[in-house]
Amino acid sequence: MPKLTHDHISGQDRRHEAYIQERPSYALLTRRLFVDSRDASVRRGPFDFTIRLDGDVGRNRYRNVTSVELKACCIPKVASEDYVILDIEQLKDSNIDSSVPHLNDGFAVSFFDNSSLAPGDVKLSDKNFSQRVLFDPPKTLDRLDIKLRKHDGSLITDADTGGTSNVTSFLFDITMLGI
Repeated sequence: MPKLTHDHISGQDRRHEAYIQERPSYALLTRRLFVDSRDASVRRGPFDFTIRLDGDVGRNRYRNVTSVELKACCIPKVASEDYVILDIEQLKDSNIDSSVPHLNDGFAVSFFDNSSLAPGDVKLSDKNFSQRVLFDPPKTLDRLDIKLRKHDGSLITDADTGGTSNVTSFLFDITMLGI
């Protein structure tokens, strides 16, 4: 067996088993995260808020995050809009290309799939087309800064939802590396 040295270039065959370190084994763990706007840590408006994940909500669980996927959401119907842009600062998705400039910097788009909804009505939207962001290297999520925007990029207001600020809620799958 070759003698191990600390030289930068030892001249030894580094492919020999004496030099190769066993890589740690990682398992993927997926947790569900339900977010309700009523539990916002910081509220800048009815559709602009922050949810803290490093304490009460997530119990410090969101470390080594490799992906976040939107599974379902409930958002009040916005007058004259077929969809809303979910702008979540920590989940910017560089894989979204759009003719809508504000969506290029967003996380996801959520469609109102029922044209008979009146502004302010809420209906579960679970037909999201793989709204997922990947992280390489993995990252820690300590909060989600959530803004809901209209096509023109402006924030949704109570006036856009028929004078109501109904609750918005989201269900995410968060996948992490576990040792």
